[in-house]
Amino acid sequence: MDYEAIIAQKDTQINQQAARIEELIHQISQLQKLIYGRKSERFIPQGDGGQLSIFGDQQSEPSDVEEQKETITYDRSKKKSDHKGRQLLSGCEHLSVEEKIIDTDHDESDIHIGDEVSEKLAYKPGKLYRIRYIRRKYKKANQDTIITAPPVEEPIARCEADVSLLANVVVSRSYT
Repeated sequence: MDYEAIIAQKDTQINQQAARIEELIHQISQLQKLIYGRKSERFIPQGDGGQLSIFGDQQSEPSDVEEQKETITYDRSKKKSDHKGRQLLSGCEHLSVEEKIIDTDHDESDIHIGDEVSEKLAYKPGKLYRIRYIRRKYKKANQDTIITAPPVEEPIARCEADVSLLANVVVSRSYT
């Protein structure tokens, strides 16, 4: 072979490779648009998932589609968390306790069957302490009815802070 034929052959190979590189670059950019672009309209290839065409062309009968479906099952298990939620009073065992007994109207014949106890963190100027609310429970003598003292009103439901502590927080925040 002569020199010019070899150069012409190499030029055609270079041109073919350049065209192939351009084609691959175009494919990569299209894939990047699919992956990173907007997701409001998705491209689903014809034949996948039994999606119908907007022109009414159906690929197969509905019974064929049902036969083609596979059942995939997943085992879902929740990860156990070590977090026990907010527990304001868990580190306050060293604080003094003030007990408040809340009783209800009952007859002398009613039987005291127990107490419902709840605690809150309270504040007096210069001192934190715990308030233990003890609500009495009674059973009617000749009935299966149980009477319980009404719960203490709370500004925030299921909050472990007493009204006095919440008021102090609000007032101290307004000065800063």
